[in-house]
Amino acid sequence: MSDFDTLLRDTLAGLADRAPAEAGVRAALRRRRSRRTWLVVAATAAAAALVVVAVPLLRAGDEGGAPPARIPYAENHAWYFPLTPAWLPPGLTEQSRSAADGDSVNWPRHKRVWHTGPLGDDTSPALTLITGESRYPIGDDGTPIADTGPLVSARFTDSGERNAVAGFYKGFVVEVASEDRSLDRESLRQVAASLSASSEPPLRVAMSLGGQEIDTGVRAAEDGTPIRFLTYSTGIPEMLAMRIEYTSLAPDVSGAEPTRTVFGRRAYFTTHRPQDGRGLSETLAVPLDGHWLIARNYSAAPDPGRADRMAQVAEQVRLGPDLDNPWLGTP
Repeated sequence: MSDFDTLLRDTLAGLADRAPAEAGVRAALRRRRSRRTWLVVAATAAAAALVVVAVPLLRAGDEGGAPPARIPYAENHAWYFPLTPAWLPPGLTEQSRSAADGDSVNWPRHKRVWHTGPLGDDTSPALTLITGESRYPIGDDGTPIADTGPLVSARFTDSGERNAVAGFYKGFVVEVASEDRSLDRESLRQVAASLSASSEPPLRVAMSLGGQEIDTGVRAAEDGTPIRFLTYSTGIPEMLAMRIEYTSLAPDVSGAEPTRTVFGRRAYFTTHRPQDGRGLSETLAVPLDGHWLIARNYSAAPDPGRADRMAQVAEQVRLGPDLDNPWLGTP
């Protein structure tokens, strides 16, 4: 189970209850497209009156051959993480950080991930540290565990798929987990007991999606290349969550058809057969001047009809420059 699959499992149950009716969402999309058409007409009229207006035109599914549109700019964001461990099992390095703020559809939280090397798409990390608001649930399962340092009311759980120690710390709920079960109860207890207030460099990302993201972060690819990513909730039952990445690594688009345009570039769309009840079902990849914007939808079954909606979501992405994250790949 990948790190993203774990995130989906933690969030989809809450998202399903808050999903709006599909008919209303589709109507909103049609209204949005109508407003966009009106703006294009207005810009054309202004140009005829010799008024120069710089407006990037963002088209999804347009085959008209227009020049590439400018990608909307994202401000630089910095998230400071409240806790850091003073002890880690040997060989682990930090490979990912992500954050969700109070405007997110998810609860405000921070997540740090360690592994023995860079994370691939299908890699389950050896260690995750999640800190969230006190409404983040611990649950009543598991067994009480003592000697967890700053954590109080801590419990240990073993689901058969992951191990975890969770407790409270100064108004936060904190979870220390081993997603691949490579760390046992004692190792997780030692990590929890070593936690203290952090003064480390923050997670810095210039990437957003209009405040609709669940998590925004940076991870290391299999070769160590930093990848910016965000997770997006569509609010539609058959498309509950998408992951969007911005990377210099070219994806495999063999067999994919360039049937859509995003930001005026040809976008490659392909479907996949999910390995379980809610796995990777569709991918949309957009070449952007030496980088790629890649949107992946996760659902129960593939549907070629989702291509237009994925293109619409991709065109809402805002991007700024690459930012330095010196913590990536360090113990």
